[in-house]
Amino acid sequence: MKKSLKCLVSMMMVVTFIVPGPSIIKANETNQIIAVQTSQNEMCFFSTQEDYQCYLKNRNSSNNEVKHRGDFVTTVEVSRQNLYMKFVGYHSKTPVWTKADSYTIRVEDSVTVSTQGVFDGMTYTLELTKTVGVDTNIPADPTKYSRLGIYGDFLVKHMRDYLQDQNGIYGSYDYISTQTLNSYINVTYK
Repeated sequence: MKKSLKCLVSMMMVVTFIVPGPSIIKANETNQIIAVQTSQNEMCFFSTQEDYQCYLKNRNSSNNEVKHRGDFVTTVEVSRQNLYMKFVGYHSKTPVWTKADSYTIRVEDSVTVSTQGVFDGMTYTLELTKTVGVDTNIPADPTKYSRLGIYGDFLVKHMRDYLQDQNGIYGSYDYISTQTLNSYINVTYK
């Protein structure tokens, strides 16, 4: 019996599940999808509570590696997609289009934006939180309407975990794994 698991990367978290050991898994149920933060820059989204429990059962909570107790998991990459300079959303400090000659972003200005995508028939969420390290001035063309856009580079992978024991494969589930590689703030013109 094949279980479907949709794993999406995002930084959204609402409910926190604390797993024994040093790792914290944070989850949020949105539209019957459970989002779980698996590392600093990766989220998995499960379509059911059962898929989420299966994932937890097959991972060692202390180091996020597969458990080895007779049953084991083999993970294969089905396909991958690189997204470069993917628009994720507008900076909250520029809520409207305006003709400006520059934008100043302060160190304390932090913004979180998100967008959804589909890869190999599975939906995933990309979410970025962008903070600058120093006050930054970004020049713009004052003759055009503009806003600040948040962009990112992402690696999106369609993964499949095969559940196996000494008799062979007895199940599998698919998920999307997305990793944030870089993030940018750029002027976006209308």
